[in-house]
Amino acid sequence: MDASYDLAAALSRVETRQIANDYTFRFQGQLCQIATEQVRPGMPGAAVRVEARLDGSIAVRFQQSYLRVAECREQPKAPPLKSASVGRGKAPTSSSAWRQSHSGIARGGMPIWKAAEINRTRTLDELE
Repeated sequence: MDASYDLAAALSRVETRQIANDYTFRFQGQLCQIATEQVRPGMPGAAVRVEARLDGSIAVRFQQSYLRVAECREQPKAPPLKSASVGRGKAPTSSSAWRQSHSGIARGGMPIWKAAEINRTRTLDELE
């Protein structure tokens, strides 16, 4: 048997993943990060070959060499910033007030679909 063949690699399930700008990629619902000392130019956006081995481990191959990776925990996302209310007055605070403000009625009591049909390019002082 030739020593250049790796039986574990040949019997593994192979998938391709794309490396993110922070040298991470997702595999089986986990976020994996490439070891800092193995980071190379051209990695972000490039593809890696992820081999899911029969023993449950994974091997990650970039170009012609295998990389060390570690599972990392995701940073909790920051809560969305509260935007300033647009328009007059304060933003509605209750769900019923929100429904009233988003009920499809434009200012002046006209339905939005009808207000959209108004031709706003004409004026009363048109020349004949």
